[in-house]
Amino acid sequence: LKGFPNIREKWSYKYRYVLVDEFQDTNDVQYELLMHLINTGTNFTVVGDPDQTIYTWRGANQKLILDFPVNFPDYQDVVLDRNYRSTKVILDAANLLIKNNKKRVPKKLYTEGDDGQAIVGKSFDSAEDEAKWIAKEVIRASGGTREYSNIAVLYRASYVTRAIESEFVRNHIPYRIFGGLRFYQRKEVKDVLCYFRLLVNEKDDVAFDRIINVPRRSIGDSSQAVIGEEAVALGLSKYEYVKEIDKHPETTLPSRVVNALIAFSLKIEAVKDKLNSNTGEVYSKVLKDFITDIKYYEYIAEDQAIDEDRAANVNALFDDLNSFIADNPTSTFEEYLQNISLLTSQDDMNGGNYVSLMTIHVAKGLEFDNVFIASMNQGVFPSQKAVSDPTRGNNGDAMEEERRLAYVAITRAKKNLWMTTNCGYSYIPDSRAIPSQFFKEAGVDVKGSYDYGAESRRNS
Repeated sequence: LKGFPNIREKWSYKYRYVLVDEFQDTNDVQYELLMHLINTGTNFTVVGDPDQTIYTWRGANQKLILDFPVNFPDYQDVVLDRNYRSTKVILDAANLLIKNNKKRVPKKLYTEGDDGQAIVGKSFDSAEDEAKWIAKEVIRASGGTREYSNIAVLYRASYVTRAIESEFVRNHIPYRIFGGLRFYQRKEVKDVLCYFRLLVNEKDDVAFDRIINVPRRSIGDSSQAVIGEEAVALGLSKYEYVKEIDKHPETTLPSRVVNALIAFSLKIEAVKDKLNSNTGEVYSKVLKDFITDIKYYEYIAEDQAIDEDRAANVNALFDDLNSFIADNPTSTFEEYLQNISLLTSQDDMNGGNYVSLMTIHVAKGLEFDNVFIASMNQGVFPSQKAVSDPTRGNNGDAMEEERRLAYVAITRAKKNLWMTTNCGYSYIPDSRAIPSQFFKEAGVDVKGSYDYGAESRRNS
């Protein structure tokens, strides 16, 4: 279209009407294509909400909708500010929150419906306490009938599901994760769990096969096949054979592979010694140091989509281990792994009757009677990147995008909204958490272990 004016003219006059929905998510390439497809006689209509621009990380350019009046000075503006979904209480919170953004078209949503129930803000000492309360409230919201199809749990980052999934399994609450995998089914979580399994059971060939070349150690498929054959010939598991590879000069493996296997087994044995030494070091610290030492974090960072945080999923696993040991102080590391096996073997959802778990990005465009926004901790939501540098991002303001994301989350709720946070220590931000600034900005008091409302009343 750009290189052949006659072709462009043909197509730009073919269509009298061009309508673009979700225009706030348009990127520069799409916009250029649009400009080639319209002319002065085209009826050009766009529908969009600048307050819902949440995809700048994949190229959406909010300036395109904000600058529409400049680029099309003869435009007619129709403001669709009546909301048919949410209660007045929910809309008031959304309006109060989003007005903190500077880069927007001023508007205020309203409804002619009911005022609705007050938004519930709750704070807890730990992610586990938060998950237990959410599970209890989900059962209550089901009305005693265990009807879960109109309940959703939303979150900023996928690792948040770890504690919630465990609690839902314990309470026999069916759930489905949209736009992602269940926590224990994520690649990086399965990788690290296989390392854990090999640490407690050197006969676990399945775990060995998964991680012997993860991160890459130049131990390819042919070398792995040789390891399997030579181990079987000696009546050993693969790791048992590898652990004493230097005692088997008859091996046909190349010397570089033998050296890599020796280095691998030395690291495994060193960690096993630490876990068995009873020195008082917590399991999670020993294991986190081990995963760092083998450069696993560097490995997953090489193959990570822009909207993923695989390191956070791994760190959530260490939080999970800490939580299990705290709840079961006499339990062993082996018992933790047995507990994980029980959780991962649970049946999947029952028909269509399940709680929907999803990131807020996935939830855009959807609606539910009952919505929980979980783990609204500063550094999680808004994200740590936005907190540490609020001016970063494609459009120069990461915090404004995080706030738009919160606006989208709040307006998914039709009748009831719960916003929760927890103040426990986490390996993910490597600190204790505090409630998100978005509670205050939305005018929602936080009751519980960290009472934002009480703090603001004391200050006043």
